[in-house]
Amino acid sequence: MHNHSVLLCLLYRRLIRMIAVAYIRVSSPEQATKGGPARQQEAVQNYADKNGIMLQTVFIEPGVSGATESREIFGEMLVHLRQNDHVSILLVENMDRLARDLMVSEAIFARLQDARPGLDRKSTRL
Repeated sequence: MHNHSVLLCLLYRRLIRMIAVAYIRVSSPEQATKGGPARQQEAVQNYADKNGIMLQTVFIEPGVSGATESREIFGEMLVHLRQNDHVSILLVENMDRLARDLMVSEAIFARLQDARPGLDRKSTRL
């Protein structure tokens, strides 16, 4: 009976590691209405499906430059990550969806690390 408990525990831990949120950002309102978010959402969903990842929540940030740290939806995602410790992966279509500027990128990654230590960031593009 003990072996079954250990096996169930290991399976549960494996499942927990495979829960993700996605962050989708487009820089302009025009991109938001011309399919940018839909394309990104399809890319992250396809990546999740192919890699056995459960995509729990998708955060869409329309019309916000990648050169700015101040992002409302990104802030909501950080709160979500702090409140949902079973989420272990952040999916983005491309890392430039998080930030385009090196200094902003460093600040964004620090905020992610603070919200969810050990969070695995994955891009659908390698």
